[in-house]
Amino acid sequence: MKYLVYCLMPLFISCTKEKSVDKTPNQIEAIKQVLSIQDISQQRVAYALLSVNQKKDIWLDRLNKIIKTNNLSDKQILFLKQEIDNLSPEMFIQNSIENIEFKESVKKRIKNEAISLFGFSNAQLYFTTLTSIDSNKENHFTTTSLQPSDCECSTSSDFCNSSYKCKVIGCTQISGCGFLWQYTCNGWCTPTPE
Repeated sequence: MKYLVYCLMPLFISCTKEKSVDKTPNQIEAIKQVLSIQDISQQRVAYALLSVNQKKDIWLDRLNKIIKTNNLSDKQILFLKQEIDNLSPEMFIQNSIENIEFKESVKKRIKNEAISLFGFSNAQLYFTTLTSIDSNKENHFTTTSLQPSDCECSTSSDFCNSSYKCKVIGCTQISGCGFLWQYTCNGWCTPTPE
């Protein structure tokens, strides 16, 4: 994993200083590199190195792709367009006003509305992974490869599969969990007693 970070570091460092709205070839390449990583732990590490503009661009592109490549209802499209309109680089700065307001909205409305409109599996796929939306994978948290010590979910934005709940267990906290990867991964999806 260290090799991956060292290989990608020049792309991310050169990109984080850019303030331009237009994407440079290095910024585009950095985003492509992050999206091509198959190991979820390595993908989260690489994602954390992106600039806030690149993080916004990943989710902007993803939400637009969902609109273009799926047969959606008017309500689903409206929801996605509202989320697109709300995306800003500032919301990807931890503990910024925009980040705190976004997390409050997720808690109060956005998560439940996303699940209601898209169903749990699609909400999980669309809004909590960078997995290809064409892959139609089930059980994203159980099929991804994680380092044994890395946390896999956020207790603040729990999207574990049914009959599982995110619980804090001795694991290494990393960023990149929950709705639009806005939360720290601080637990494991564990079975809930029936």
